[in-house]
Amino acid sequence: MTDRKEPGQGVFDIEGVREALGRVLSNPQFVAAPRLASFLKFIVETTLNGDTRSIKAYTIATMALGRPESFDPAADAIVRVEANRLRTALTRYYAFDGEADAMIIELPRGAYVPRFRRRSVNDELVSRWSFGVSLQDFAQGAVSADPATNDFPADEGMLEALVDEYRHWVSDIAKNLAQIRDELTNARAAVAVSNTLVRIGNNGSQSDAGRDRIKSNRAQTCDAEPEDASVGDRDQK
Repeated sequence: MTDRKEPGQGVFDIEGVREALGRVLSNPQFVAAPRLASFLKFIVETTLNGDTRSIKAYTIATMALGRPESFDPAADAIVRVEANRLRTALTRYYAFDGEADAMIIELPRGAYVPRFRRRSVNDELVSRWSFGVSLQDFAQGAVSADPATNDFPADEGMLEALVDEYRHWVSDIAKNLAQIRDELTNARAAVAVSNTLVRIGNNGSQSDAGRDRIKSNRAQTCDAEPEDASVGDRDQK
């Protein structure tokens, strides 16, 4: 086992971190998001190599996210955006698929250098707690939980991560509701158009029937007039 101590990291097991990284990268959500996987791999490997000073927005963008050397962090927010997505993805992973992982890889807010630590009892709270519970209930439980009952309060970082997760969910729900609303609006419009066409068709059929009756009456009248005239002529004769 090879240990290394980095500023703000404490002592960590290099092989253990690499194994933890491999488990995360093999998870379906990271396999389906190659940009996040590349981001995470770059910052973890660079940290393990003892070169944390080179972990900056520019190097992440050009070496992990495929941006050109002309990349300007002030004009392009891709690193900040992907960092937020990565924090959310890691939180989700360790709360579900990775709930049994002994080593946790974190990306602290406001930083791009990852942090490695052993799973603590506090982490079990997030794993046990359903992400479907309301944020208010979770916050109250995190503050008032009694360690004697094995319900330990979550630390500030985890609570912030959960807030990010709920924001992500709310955003997805809002998008889905907007899509459903648009589909319902389009469906109502299509039904209205269909009903209008049916009414026009019915009115047209009624008009045609009326015209046919008029033509039929005229035809009968015309057929009767010559016969009446001939009768009159015969009477005069």
